[in-house]
Amino acid sequence: MSSPIPRADGALFGALEAAEGPRAYAMFDYLPGRALDNTPEDAALYGQCAAGLHDAADPFTAPGRFALDLKHLITEPMGQMRPLLAEFPDLAAPLGAAAERTQARLSALAPGLSWGACHGDLHEANARLTPESEVGLFDFDCAGPGFRAYDLAVYWWSQATQGQGAEEAQPLWDAFLGAYRERRSLTDADLAALPHFVAARALWFMGLMAGRAAEFGAETLGRPFFDSGLSFLTAWEEQHGA
Repeated sequence: MSSPIPRADGALFGALEAAEGPRAYAMFDYLPGRALDNTPEDAALYGQCAAGLHDAADPFTAPGRFALDLKHLITEPMGQMRPLLAEFPDLAAPLGAAAERTQARLSALAPGLSWGACHGDLHEANARLTPESEVGLFDFDCAGPGFRAYDLAVYWWSQATQGQGAEEAQPLWDAFLGAYRERRSLTDADLAALPHFVAARALWFMGLMAGRAAEFGAETLGRPFFDSGLSFLTAWEEQHGA
């Protein structure tokens, strides 16, 4: 994976004064290779990489780092969305209901879910296939302790929403998950939670974008944005809801 380059004083990161306050920075080395293709072969390599990452990260702790828990994935994103949804009550109500259902399903499974250090953003654009045919990872901005099933579900969500469509994404997801499970086991609760974590990721993403409304503008985050997100959640629940 891409590694931080030490500063002259040996530190791996520093801080810059920005308009909004101090901003941490780090410089990483170049990760050679090509983008992952949307093929079962590359999906399987990525699944093996995810298992290796979780194996290596099992003993790792990150004091002070935010947790990828249900508060971070659902409660806080809904809080970011509500001000923008105020003028769209016909969208706000069903989005809120979908969030409540997703939280209830995952809360019921939570006692049996695997927990540990996560990448937090394991979609295909955050990886490269190196010349040695190994998958290298970068962009750990969303990393933290969290549900391991969520970490995996990010790939499923990405494939189902980024042009592939849920049906076309299934062979890629099957290859990714199968390769992961060849190297690392998942609990029954993890497996049951995977589709619900896709819904949680969709809610998290909408909240992430809503939190940047001042940057992106209301035109970008208007009715079409939330309508698209609700349409995905509705279709996903129809296929995968409990």
